[in-house]
Amino acid sequence: MEPKFVCTTVETQRDFLEVGYKISFLKSAMWVIAEIAGGIGCIVAASQGVGDYLLPCGIVLLVMGLWGLSWPGIRALIGYKKALKTYGGKMKPSSVVFGEEIVNETPNGILKMPYDKVKTIHFLTNSFVIEDDRGVGILVSKNGFGEVDFMDCVNFLCEQCSNLEL
Repeated sequence: MEPKFVCTTVETQRDFLEVGYKISFLKSAMWVIAEIAGGIGCIVAASQGVGDYLLPCGIVLLVMGLWGLSWPGIRALIGYKKALKTYGGKMKPSSVVFGEEIVNETPNGILKMPYDKVKTIHFLTNSFVIEDDRGVGILVSKNGFGEVDFMDCVNFLCEQCSNLEL
């Protein structure tokens, strides 16, 4: 099968942040909310004299929750700076080819993803992420297709991917 679509992407810091907050964070958001709510509950209970031990527990839970809120941003910033350092201060382009399978060629190597393994497509501001059943994602720029609209590619993926959940 000849490649149906080819997309060239240069990842930006904003892409790293969006992936961190709109995809990674959502998978752990329930725990972060539970930690913050539990921390507040423990602190309130300790202030009403229920138990002195609840104050340190509440503080620990609150700190863990706040750390959980900031962790995706910190991880994205570290990842972006590490990538810049690896590539000598400038991000290198990667290409995604949609042919017999999805092939993501990056400066670090090649990742191949069969269409039947694609589970989810996450839409971001300037890109979208194709995620497989193991949680591995390929970042695709909406503007990297040249003359073709990215929605043509998304429609193609909807036809090709039998396990896709939108």
